[in-house]
Amino acid sequence: MRVTRIKKIKNCSQSNNQIDLFFDGKINRDFLLYLSSEGKLEIFENFEKPFFRLHYKNKYLLKGALDNQKARIFLPESNCDEVLNEFKSYIESYISI
Repeated sequence: MRVTRIKKIKNCSQSNNQIDLFFDGKINRDFLLYLSSEGKLEIFENFEKPFFRLHYKNKYLLKGALDNQKARIFLPESNCDEVLNEFKSYIESYISI
């Protein structure tokens, strides 16, 4: 899985460092389980498209819906570029089955 596009979200009330990540494939459960190996994953099944939220070691929060190619990442105020690059490297090592 790779990030194909990054879109910085401006003027949001929740965080100054929100970024929409666009992937080259759909987000599926296997991918989320891979990402959750070092974080806490919540999947909310009671929506038409199940919604997920992944908290990763107080570094970032990732939100999105299953079967979408986009998710939003909430980064810390400090060292956000470093955390984003670390996340991108981590997901690029995922091999879908």
